[in-house]
Amino acid sequence: MALRRLKALEKRLIKKPVLEAKVKDQVAEYERKGYAHRITPEELQATDSSKVWYLPLGVVQNPKKPDKLELIWDARAQVGGISFNDMLLKGPDLLVALMSVLLRFRQKNIAIVGDIREMFHQIRIREEDKQSQLFIFRQHPELAPQIFVMDVATFGATCSPISAPTAEVVINTGGTEAPNGVCMNLEKSLGSERVLSLIWSPTEDVFTFDLSNLKDEIKELIESTKTPTKRQVLRIYTAKFWRSGTDWDEPISEELLEKWLSWCEYMQRLGKVAVPRCIFKGMNISDLKDVEAHLFVDASEVACAAVLYLRYGNNGKPKCALVAAKTKPLSVPRLELQTAMLGTRLMDSVLRSLDIRVTERFFGQIRLLCSAGYGLIADPGEILTSTSLDEWHYVPSKLNNADTATKWKDGPSFDPTNTWFTAPEFLREARDQWPLQPALNRTETEAELRSVFLFHGTVSEPLLDVSRFSNWHRLLRAAAPLYRLSAFIDESGVVRMNSRIVAQPTVSYDTKFPILLPRKHPAVYLLTESYHQRYQHGNGETVCNKMRQRLHVSGLRVLIHRVSKQCLICRVKKAVPHPPMMAALPETRVTGMIRPFTHTGVDYFGPILVKQGRCLVKRWVALFTYLTVRAVHLEIVHSLSTQSCVMAIRRFVARRGSPETFYSDNGTNFLGASNLLAKQIQDIHEDCAVTFTNTNTSSIFNPPLAPHMGGSWERMVQ
Repeated sequence: MALRRLKALEKRLIKKPVLEAKVKDQVAEYERKGYAHRITPEELQATDSSKVWYLPLGVVQNPKKPDKLELIWDARAQVGGISFNDMLLKGPDLLVALMSVLLRFRQKNIAIVGDIREMFHQIRIREEDKQSQLFIFRQHPELAPQIFVMDVATFGATCSPISAPTAEVVINTGGTEAPNGVCMNLEKSLGSERVLSLIWSPTEDVFTFDLSNLKDEIKELIESTKTPTKRQVLRIYTAKFWRSGTDWDEPISEELLEKWLSWCEYMQRLGKVAVPRCIFKGMNISDLKDVEAHLFVDASEVACAAVLYLRYGNNGKPKCALVAAKTKPLSVPRLELQTAMLGTRLMDSVLRSLDIRVTERFFGQIRLLCSAGYGLIADPGEILTSTSLDEWHYVPSKLNNADTATKWKDGPSFDPTNTWFTAPEFLREARDQWPLQPALNRTETEAELRSVFLFHGTVSEPLLDVSRFSNWHRLLRAAAPLYRLSAFIDESGVVRMNSRIVAQPTVSYDTKFPILLPRKHPAVYLLTESYHQRYQHGNGETVCNKMRQRLHVSGLRVLIHRVSKQCLICRVKKAVPHPPMMAALPETRVTGMIRPFTHTGVDYFGPILVKQGRCLVKRWVALFTYLTVRAVHLEIVHSLSTQSCVMAIRRFVARRGSPETFYSDNGTNFLGASNLLAKQIQDIHEDCAVTFTNTNTSSIFNPPLAPHMGGSWERMVQ
């Protein structure tokens, strides 16, 4: 497998000489740094063959970094259905959410951006485990492959991500390699840095968006004034276009074209947006007091949105900062209520990521939620555990910043002084000046409230339907099994039955007193189906044994058989293919009123050991069978040569007469005999033709790899 993948990589590199040179230099660099070495004969001899694994070598390139390439080792490649990753432990997920990393990056005034060079390769592998990380490489396809050993963790192994956080990080400011641990070089840079797909300008300390890395076809589509087709638009932007009714390769309608051009204009202006990196600029987070979190949520037919601001004191004058925002397209009823859940999750995620303590939280929403309480929320349990009703307040639509993301009107504003980036003005005023209204104001909500009628009661069904019986004695016979079971009701109201193993101390209570269940109840059928699936659709007796350890179901085997019969997986496993209808017999097999052996099939079987003097020699038997009836003629053959076959046919013809047709398989001796016969007849050598056969005889051979066509004589051989 590794050799096949190496050849495929070489074919790729031959077409790209520059990439080939880089790969060879990279392998040599790995040897120089001690990441890999060529295996020595001593190591190869001492290697445990049961632990050896060859990893296929591969090459990947980042489109954003075309000059940089990475070697990877495909640990997911399978041999015999097993891969190297199947033998490794993945470990827990210790990665932090990208949003949490970005929020922590925005907390303090000074920010550091660093990168751990070749992070996985800083982890050394134990000597006894290195034999499982072998790979092959060669400088030229005509040379023999050389075996290399990876001495460090590889890109592609499932255990590498969990091993990386345990490495020791050494920060160098001068770019000197650290003797142990991971080296992180810090260099002064005045240019832009990429931070989690955002562009950070250190000089201005703001985040911007880079649209230069878009694909060329997407750039051309956005910058073009030509009306695009539905197929082109759906590659980028799906809202409003998916159900437009336009065919895939037809231009979009005039109405949708206007929306598309507006969206393209906004995309081109997005590169000018600048968001301050530091949330608390000029302040130490340890000195912050009375930090308030203000969340605004809103929804429309287009989408729902949530935006979060932090309000904190600054020498007596409050300041506000945009922390995070989130939008989500929805097309379900009561979008305003779904938005409450979106905002609650955003608030929890942000506060868990920041290292500051928020003293008070405010949730600003529309009137419907604040007036109706939690009764109409899609998932009230989640919001009840995260918020209280007193934290929710009504904010007028004009002052609700989330309204900007859901109702664009003339389009979004990218002005950095817009209230979307700076927070609503009323947050900078005293609290008694805020336009907040009480949370519980149940006016204007009757249109949304629905009456709910709940019935709670106990419905008991009799064990026996007495109306089904017309005779007292039949009723007694039907009820007799219930008395024989010695049924009783336990403290939980569950019907159980007594057993004879009550005195066994090691048996569970359910086994001593199994639960009594009716066989025809739908719940019992589902329970039996779960046992059937839990034990891998196996033998019915296994399911029966497991269920009887806790339950007693009358006619349990019948129920298990019914479940197994209706199980789709079991039906597929037990399905038997229907054999095809057999074709009609050929004419030579059914022709009557002709001389025996007119149509003859011939085949060999053997060898048979025959004693000749003091030694044993091999002999074969030529079997001639009459195709119409199963008459058999046997002739001893000394060898498998053509001459021996010819002599056997001569003896057969001398005894049974010349047949019209010989049928046989594609044996070389039969082919030789047929060729010899054809040559003699072509030469019109009458004497030879008479002694061998006559000119009416023909030979027919079955096609190669078709022994079923010679079933007549193959069956006789058996």
